[in-house]
Amino acid sequence: ARRGLLKRKPNFTLQEIDILMSEVLKYEQLLFGAAASTVNAYEKQKIWWRITNKINAAGRNQRDIGEVKNRWRGLRRRANDKITRHRQERQGPAARPAARPGNNGNGSGPGPPELGPGPAPGW
Repeated sequence: ARRGLLKRKPNFTLQEIDILMSEVLKYEQLLFGAAASTVNAYEKQKIWWRITNKINAAGRNQRDIGEVKNRWRGLRRRANDKITRHRQERQGPAARPAARPGNNGNGSGPGPPELGPGPAPGW
């Protein structure tokens, strides 16, 4: 690396991620849940500072709030992507939308076939 250029920080360690997850889940209702609307931005920032300080106390690298929040967003997004992929794989090809009613390909009419006897003559 050339002199003067910033080096990128190492990835979060498993210990840092573990602290991040446990702390965010501890404060989840205040940060994102139903109680989030009652907590002002300053209080939320203080919560993120607490989380960041705990991560910095355990890790070798000094992280700032932006990095910690960004890591949380990334973890959450990847988890949601995995859940979505898993649901799609579980449903398989049967989950595709069915053909519209009456479009059964035989040209027999506008709707599904009638069950039982037809209407009485003259109606």
